[in-house]
Amino acid sequence: MFDWQFILFVLYIYSPAMVANTVPVFVSKYNVLKSLNKPMDFGVSLKGTRLFGDNKTVRGFVAGVIVAGIFGVLLSFFIHTKPFESFLDALVYSMAIGFGALAGDSVKSFFKRRVNIESGKMWIPFDQIDFVLGATLVAMFFVEISFSMVVFAIIFIGTLSFVVSTIGFALHIKKNL
Repeated sequence: MFDWQFILFVLYIYSPAMVANTVPVFVSKYNVLKSLNKPMDFGVSLKGTRLFGDNKTVRGFVAGVIVAGIFGVLLSFFIHTKPFESFLDALVYSMAIGFGALAGDSVKSFFKRRVNIESGKMWIPFDQIDFVLGATLVAMFFVEISFSMVVFAIIFIGTLSFVVSTIGFALHIKKNL
């Protein structure tokens, strides 16, 4: 039998990270914040290979963190437990976990370049769980996260990420899977 409280708790504490992970696709698709559309690695290479690649931009990172913060504040109107107990708690937590999610995605991109996987090419399961791992590292400073929560988040949110990416690709929102 499912423990719905457990599932809902995991989903709501990771929801700002899920939002942050999705935002860069939309700001790229709709060309929002043009002045920040610069690669995060500023074109720097290591042994002839870019650090992150062109798909990791300052624009996507900044927009993801900001929108995660806004989402968390909105969530705090409906959820009044840690880490959404107050406006400020929700804002700080959500921006921090959004930062963690996008940092995790960037670290994965760094290693993806090191093993010669082209930018935009799939690297299963890392493309689906990178942001979950980054978000988890940051969230642990704000809420108690058990091993079972991390495993559930990796499996469930990772699978959800793959499904959402597939739908985004089919709808021509994403350029590639």
